[in-house]
Amino acid sequence: MNKQPSGLIQVLLDSEAEFGDRHDAAMDLSAFDDEIVEQALARIACDENSDDDLADSCGESLAEIWCRKSLINQQVLMELVPVSLRIALATLQSCSPELAAQAEAALRMK
Repeated sequence: MNKQPSGLIQVLLDSEAEFGDRHDAAMDLSAFDDEIVEQALARIACDENSDDDLADSCGESLAEIWCRKSLINQQVLMELVPVSLRIALATLQSCSPELAAQAEAALRMK
């Protein structure tokens, strides 16, 4: 895997790229804790016009990053489309019930 996520981000955000390549990029980006990665994943995960499967993968990757960092980006959390939100909450619950509870509390305050 690349040491820098920029190539993966480029593929993810390229609407003309093959779906499978974009999906793989979304999943592979979960390995990077960079802010730029979170921003790229959030662009897809918060876009109502995104493909559901791609938004799902981006939501899962975001949650994996948040679990590693033990910190949820609440602004992004609040903007996730329903499919991204469901997988993000499920992923948070599986890796950190405490983070999942924090996310659910933040969503109730919305």
